[in-house]
Amino acid sequence: MNQKRRREISNIIQELEEIRDSVEKLQTEEEESLSKLPDSLQDSEKGMIMQECIEAITYALHNIEESIRYLDKID
Repeated sequence: MNQKRRREISNIIQELEEIRDSVEKLQTEEEESLSKLPDSLQDSEKGMIMQECIEAITYALHNIEESIRYLDKID
């Protein structure tokens, strides 16, 4: 791989890291919102939807981190 493509991959990794940080922030905010709900609401449909969103964000984060790892392996 030539230097130009390596630089492009490095830039993509940086962008993915910024996206990951933004998504992590959203995840933390959603988790905090869920934990601030009264117990009765945490077990309600609203709480379940919030939990599903947190799980989806967690899955997305995992995939972003995996993408970063794969790109980072490229020499």
